[in-house]
Amino acid sequence: MCRPGEGADRNPELAAKYPLKIISPKSHELQNSRDANESRKREREGEQFVLVSECDAANRGISDGDRVRVFNGRGAFARRARVSDDVNPGLPVTTVGYWRQLSSDTVNAISSAEFVNMGRAATGSDNLVELERVE
Repeated sequence: MCRPGEGADRNPELAAKYPLKIISPKSHELQNSRDANESRKREREGEQFVLVSECDAANRGISDGDRVRVFNGRGAFARRARVSDDVNPGLPVTTVGYWRQLSSDTVNAISSAEFVNMGRAATGSDNLVELERVE
């Protein structure tokens, strides 16, 4: 059975500090890295955001539309929160997005440089984080 690299079963101290497991799928408009270089696609994509469950938002004093900082020991990025019942508690979602040249921060700031144990794939959806509202 494959276990996550970061999680309460493997590292309870880390999970206590960063209790949320973030996932970062591709967006509809920015399916490939070259798409972020096309202004028309960026305009259709709009401002990047993070989906947060109603429970996680309430526990952190976050309201829909608040600016939030997503962080762990590796780095941080900021997004507008979209509070939604479309995501499960403990599982914020933000898309892979704009190039670092076009945005001051990216979801990759919190990603590990480790590889998974099969095929040496990236661990982009195996990262623990915490959220906080920012002014």
